[in-house]
Amino acid sequence: LQSRENSLEAKLGMFEAKAQQTATEMKQLRDELVQKIKILGAMDRRYRRKQKDAQNLEQSLNEERRKRKKLEEENANFVKILSKPGENEINEEGQSAMVG
Repeated sequence: LQSRENSLEAKLGMFEAKAQQTATEMKQLRDELVQKIKILGAMDRRYRRKQKDAQNLEQSLNEERRKRKKLEEENANFVKILSKPGENEINEEGQSAMVG
C-alpha cells in the first residue's frame, strides 16, 4: 500500500510540475499575443493616418487642379482680349478705345 501511495504521489508531483510548466507556457504565449496585438494596433493607427494623409493630399491636388484650370481659362480669355486689334489701344484723352 505504501509503494502504491508513493507511486501516486510521484505521479501527482509530475502532473503538478507539468501543469505548472503548461501554465508558464500559456502565460508566455499570452504575453506574446498581447505584444503582437499592441504592435498591430500601432501599425493600424499608422496605416489609417497615412490613408487620411493621402486623402487630404488628393483633395489638395484636386483643388490645385481646379485653380490651375480656372487660371488657364482666365489666361486664355486675357490673351484673346489682348489679341483683338485696336480694342486695347488708348486714345489721346487716355480712354480705352473699347466700346462697352
